[in-house]
Amino acid sequence: MTKQTKSTFYSTLTSPYFLLSLTLLVLNDHLFKYQFHNFLTGKISDFAGVFCFGLFFAGLFPKHAKGVLFAVGLFFFYWKSEFSTPFIHWFNQHTIFNYSRVVDYGDLSSLVMLPLAYFKLQDIVNAPTAIRMSPVLPLLLTSVSFVATSQEEVPINCYAGTGYDLPITQEELIRRIENNFYTDDRGFELGSDETLLEYRTGICGDTIRVLVPVRTAFITDSTSAIIAFDICLECEDFIDLGDVLDDFEERVVDVLRSN
Repeated sequence: MTKQTKSTFYSTLTSPYFLLSLTLLVLNDHLFKYQFHNFLTGKISDFAGVFCFGLFFAGLFPKHAKGVLFAVGLFFFYWKSEFSTPFIHWFNQHTIFNYSRVVDYGDLSSLVMLPLAYFKLQDIVNAPTAIRMSPVLPLLLTSVSFVATSQEEVPINCYAGTGYDLPITQEELIRRIENNFYTDDRGFELGSDETLLEYRTGICGDTIRVLVPVRTAFITDSTSAIIAFDICLECEDFIDLGDVLDDFEERVVDVLRSN
C-alpha cells in the first residue's frame, strides 16, 4: 500500500460519512431491531451496511473504486439470492461461525448506496474532512461489525409448535404481526412462505431470545390462523413443552388477539 493510498484509507475510516454509517449499522443491529422491530429497522442495516461496506473497500483501493464498488454490488446480489444457499450451508458446517439471510430481492434497493459511496469517496479524496482520531478504533469496530452482520446465533433447544385460530382476517393478522414483532423479512404477503418471528422472554430465568418460524393461513372471511412450526429458545436448560407453548401463547398469540 502506497503512502497516498494509506492516507486515503485512513481519511475514509475517520470521515464523518463512514463513522456515521458504521455507528448507525452497529446501533441498528444491536439495539434498534430489538426495541422497535419494524420495517424501518429491517432496512437500515441493508442501506447502512452497503454504504459502509462499499466505502470501506473503495477507500482501501481508491484507484479502483468503481470496480471495487461493482464487485461489492455483485457480492450483495449473490448473498441475497438463492445462489448463495449451498455456500452458506457449507460454511456453517465447516467453521465456528453461523450465518443466515433471507432471500429477498427487495433488499437489492439498498444498492443505490454504492454510487453515493463513490461520490463521498471523491469528497474525501478532494476535500478531506476527517475527524481527528486514530483510525484503529473504527477499523476494529468495522471488523467486528462485518463479521457479526448476518451471523446467526444457533438456538440450543427447539420445541414443536402448533397453530392458533384467531377471530380476525388474515390481512389484519399480518398487520398485527408486523406492528408488534420483529421478523426477518420485509413483511408477510398473502400466500407467502413462513418468516422468522422473534421475541424475548424470561422463561429461562434470564431474558432470552426466542425464534419462531411462523406462517399465516386463511380460514374464513373473518377468521385466520397463525402456525408456529418450531419454537427455538436460546437457553441451555430444557423447558417443559407445555410451558414453552403457554409462554408463546401469552407473549405472541394473546398480543395478536388483543391488538
